Amino acid sequence: RHFGVPFIPIMGGRGCWGSCSYCAITSTLRDARSHGGAKMLRHRSPENVAREMYDLCHRAGGRALFCFHDDNFLLPRPKDSSARVRAIREAFDALGGGDVALIGKCRPDSVTPELMKELRRLGVLRLYVGVENASQRGADHLGRKTQQAYADAALRACRDAGIFVCYNLLLFEPDATLDDVRENIAFMRKNAQHPVNFCRAEPYVGTPLHRDVAARQTLGGSYLGFNYRIE
Repeated sequence: RHFGVPFIPIMGGRGCWGSCSYCAITSTLRDARSHGGAKMLRHRSPENVAREMYDLCHRAGGRALFCFHDDNFLLPRPKDSSARVRAIREAFDALGGGDVALIGKCRPDSVTPELMKELRRLGVLRLYVGVENASQRGADHLGRKTQQAYADAALRACRDAGIFVCYNLLLFEPDATLDDVRENIAFMRKNAQHPVNFCRAEPYVGTPLHRDVAARQTLGGSYLGFNYRIE
């Protein structure tokens, strides 16, 4: 319970369209796709999600915070995100509804000011935005492409819409430089009103990051946790 309100984890879908080098999620799905044709994105129907929400909410007394552990709560196109969340909420309300709020995680490029305002009206209370690395050079090392161009705007859009937002930074990675670290610290200072956690990029087995680092240097540790040298 959070402040007396039941906190309920739920999953409405799995997968991601990204190609980040450190991500075990996309690496697993690519491997599955090459062996058996698995989809990179899979979603339960809004009606199916709403039915589970309704049952869980009313077992909990009619109030709940639903934390969606989908790899991406939002979709690549804002209009698709809007339609899906709205369909879930409408199906939930059609069953009899309840006093609920929604929590999820997303990529910065999935966020727009208009979408955040609508999501707030639909009951989204909190979003975790995967910034990952605020330095474009660091982002390039991690296969993040253009995500950094959206990071500041994504946090601001959530803030302006009244959605509590937190984010993360993979501050250290094999090719990180002191300048990269300084850029990430500057980003944290600029966005000091938002909670952040920072750590290193983990070379999970089978990911492009793991293969690349293993080819360049001797990795310490084991699959339970590899150690590497920052060049």
